[in-house]
Amino acid sequence: MDLKTLAHFFNQRMYSIPNYQRGYSWQEENVKALLDDLANAIQLDNSHFTGTITLNRHPTVPEVRVGLSSYQHYHLVDGQQRFTTIILIVAHLIRELKKLAEWKQEATEKEGTYLKKKDQYVLAYEGDVAANQHLRARILELEAATGQESNIYTRNLTKAKEVIAKFFNQPLYCDKLPEFLGAMESRLRFGEYLVENSAQIGVLFETMNNRGVALSTLEIVKNRLLYLITKLSDQDEAGRLEKELNEQWATILRNLTLRSRSLNEDQFLENHWVVYRGHSSRKKVKDQILKEVFTIDQVVKDAPAMAVTIRDYIQSLAEHSLYWRYLHDPSTGFTEVANKSLRRELRDWFERLNRLEMRTIRPVCMAFFPLLNTTRANELVELAKVAELFCFRVLKMNRRRSDTGLNDLWRRANSWHQNVHSSPELPSALFTLAWWIEEYGGLTRFRETIIEEMFLVGSKEGYYSWPGLPYLLYEYEESLQEKASGSTKVRWDFAQKRDSSIEHILPQQPTAAYWTERFGSRNTSQRRRAIHTLGNLVLVSRERNAALQNNPYPRKAKGASDDDRAYCNGSYSEIALARRYKDWTYDTISAREQEILAFMSERWRLNVNLFDMYPAPDGDELVTPSIVDEEGADVSTDADMS
Repeated sequence: MDLKTLAHFFNQRMYSIPNYQRGYSWQEENVKALLDDLANAIQLDNSHFTGTITLNRHPTVPEVRVGLSSYQHYHLVDGQQRFTTIILIVAHLIRELKKLAEWKQEATEKEGTYLKKKDQYVLAYEGDVAANQHLRARILELEAATGQESNIYTRNLTKAKEVIAKFFNQPLYCDKLPEFLGAMESRLRFGEYLVENSAQIGVLFETMNNRGVALSTLEIVKNRLLYLITKLSDQDEAGRLEKELNEQWATILRNLTLRSRSLNEDQFLENHWVVYRGHSSRKKVKDQILKEVFTIDQVVKDAPAMAVTIRDYIQSLAEHSLYWRYLHDPSTGFTEVANKSLRRELRDWFERLNRLEMRTIRPVCMAFFPLLNTTRANELVELAKVAELFCFRVLKMNRRRSDTGLNDLWRRANSWHQNVHSSPELPSALFTLAWWIEEYGGLTRFRETIIEEMFLVGSKEGYYSWPGLPYLLYEYEESLQEKASGSTKVRWDFAQKRDSSIEHILPQQPTAAYWTERFGSRNTSQRRRAIHTLGNLVLVSRERNAALQNNPYPRKAKGASDDDRAYCNGSYSEIALARRYKDWTYDTISAREQEILAFMSERWRLNVNLFDMYPAPDGDELVTPSIVDEEGADVSTDADMS
C-alpha cells in the first residue's frame, strides 16, 4: 500500500461524516495514545503509521465549489475517529500559534488548508446541525455559538479538546508547537482505501474483520448486509436497498444515542432478534444472524428473497430502535400517543421499570409496542404495571435469580409480537407474568425466608442490605408526595445511593445518652435487628454526617427553628416521621415498620390473587409456563439468589 502524508488528504478535498455513522466516540485514553505516538515520532526522528482512512466519493455532491476553486467531496466511512482527532490537534496548534506574532501569518494560512476554506469547513457532519455548530463554534472556535444542544458525542469532542490542550500545556511540549505541527505534516503516514459506494464498504469490512479488526456487532451486521447487497443480481434493486439501509441505519444510531449516553448496541440487537425471529438459549444471536440467516449461501439460493429479508429486517430494526429508546428514556418517549394523560401515565410506569432490573421483560414490552400506534395504546399501561410487579416482587423482594422466567418469557415474545393485534395476545402475556409472580414472588417466601436471611446471612444488615429497599422507600416517598400534592424532594439518582440517601433513625453507633437509655438494656443482637429493620430506615433528602445522625431523636426530628437538616424540613418521608412520632423506641420502630409493610402489601398487591385479575384467555392453549430452560436447568432456586 502506498502510504500518504497528511497533505495528501487536504489537497483540494472536503469531507463529510455520513449520518449513518455514529458520532465522535474516542475517549481520553485514545486521544492520549495518538498524542504520545506523535511525540515519540518526533523524539525518535521516525515516521509513524497512523492508520487507514476509508473514503468514498460523495454520492450526491461529488464536488464543492468555494470561490473559484473546486474541491473533491468525500464521505469518511472508516477512520473518522482518528481523522477527526487529527483535525482537533491541528486546530489547537493553529489556534495557539496564531497568538504568536512570528507565527500568526503562517498559522492563518494553515487554517485555510486544514480547517476552513472561506465560508466552507473542511469537515462536516452530514445532516446534523447541532454537531456542526458545536464543532465549529466550541471546538474549532471559528464562529460564534448559537445554541447549547449537546449529546454524548459533542461532549466527547469537548473532552478530547481538553485532553489535547492539557497535553500541550506540559512544560516539555508547550514551546514545541511549530515542531509538532511540522511533524504531523511530515511524519504521519496513512493508508487510504477508496471505494465506489457504501455497499463496497461492506465487502471491505468483511475482509478486514477476518483479519481481526475489531468492530461492534452492530457494525458487523450492517457490513454483512451491505456485502450481501453487492451480490444481488438486480443492480437497480441493490441500489435502492443500499440507500434504504443507510437511511434506516441513520435512524437506528440516532435512536440509540441519548443525551448523556449511548445505548448498548449488543443488547438491542439481542432483544430485537428475540422479538423478531425468536429466542434460543443454545445459540448466540450473532451466530444466528451471520451464520444462519444473512449468508452468501442464502443469496445464491434465492437472491430476490434475500432482498426482501434484508428490507424487512432493517425496517424492523429501525422501528424497534425507537422502542428500545422508549424503554431506556421514557421521559421523552411515546410521542405518538396523542392523549397527554395516557402519554404521561406510560412515561411514569416505564420510568419505574427503569429503576428495576428489567432484562427479562424488555422483549415482552417491545413485542407489544406496536400497539402505541393503535387505539389500544392504553393497554400498555396495564402491561407495564404487571411487568413492574414481576421485577419488584420476583427479582427485588424475593431475591430470585436475575434470569428467573427469562427463557419462558423470551420464547413467547416472538409469538406475541407476530400476533400483537390479536385480542388474546396481551391477556396471554399478562397471565404468563402473573404466573411467574405468584410462583416466585409470593409473600410467604418473603415473610418466612427472606427477612430472616437478611439478618442471619452475609453482612447481617437486615433490610438495609435488601435489594428492594431503595425502590420501596422511593415509592413510599412518592406516595406521600402525591398525597401532599407537592413537588419532588428526592430524585431517584440520589435515592438509589443507599449509603447517602437512607438513614438509620436509631443510628448504627448509638452513643448519645438518649439512645443508650432506650436501647441499652437489650442485647447486641436485638439492638442490631432494631437498627437494620425496615421501620428504622428513612429516605432523606440530603446526606447527613455521622455526628448529626447520632443526635437524639427529638433533635433530629424537629431541630432548631432554622435547622433545614431536621426531619421536619426534609423529604416527605422525613416530615411524616417527625409529625407522627414524638419519641423513638422499640415500639415506634415496630409501628412504623407495620405501616410501611402495609403500604408495600397494597402497592404490590401482595394479598391479591393475580389470576383473578389476569386469567388465561378463553381458548388459550397456554398451560402452566415452563420453569425449565432448554438445557433442563431450573431457572430459579432458593439456594441461588441474586
